[in-house]
Amino acid sequence: MKRELKRQFYLRRDELALILAMESVFFLLGEILLGFVVYGLGEKESIIPLGTILTVMIPAFILLFLGMGSLPMCFNLSVAMSTTRRNLIPAEFIVSFLQNLAAVSLAYIFSLFERWIMRAAYGGIPVEFDLQYLFRWKYLIPACFALSAFHAFLGALVLKYGKIIFTIFWCLWVLFLIGGSRIGQMLEEGKDHAFLNMCRNVVHTVSNLSETGILLLVMGISLLLFFGTWMLVRKQQVEFS
Repeated sequence: MKRELKRQFYLRRDELALILAMESVFFLLGEILLGFVVYGLGEKESIIPLGTILTVMIPAFILLFLGMGSLPMCFNLSVAMSTTRRNLIPAEFIVSFLQNLAAVSLAYIFSLFERWIMRAAYGGIPVEFDLQYLFRWKYLIPACFALSAFHAFLGALVLKYGKIIFTIFWCLWVLFLIGGSRIGQMLEEGKDHAFLNMCRNVVHTVSNLSETGILLLVMGISLLLFFGTWMLVRKQQVEFS
């Protein structure tokens, strides 16, 4: 296991560098946009921590899909070098988890820096909301755990079924962008439809859960994804294109 962890860190070192670089770029972009809105456009009624929002949201979205490429690459190289699948999958998960922790740690540092910037450069302008409450271990650990499990599961799907998975997820994403707002509007209007009723029931059930219940649900889904990853790759053969 220790040997495989070292190999995973080596193979994915550029991935971590990319994640941290993206966070830095989007934080800087957020601060530039915030300054332009306040001093360029004169919008001084209130401000939001735009740098932190961009630092968290956009890299997190990209992180969701990095696993689609990293697991197939690491699987083919490691198994070809006689690594067992039983060692490979936990090592893949651990490295992803540590990468995610590194990413949220940098995001937290940026959020503290942005709080100082807002006090120094925008003193007197009310802040609409504060994102500091998100950076708590009880939220960060389940979030990093879930993201790592999702990474591995997507990568296992690509490994098992090939590049057609990219096309399927692209189509699903487009459908979500096109139909998501429409579904939300129909839910608000109270229209009666089997699919809408199912969505309504899911939202109602989740909204009634306590904070602990939601965190346990996230961890449970993550464990199911991890189990699904193992089932997909346990007999998968090495393939080099």
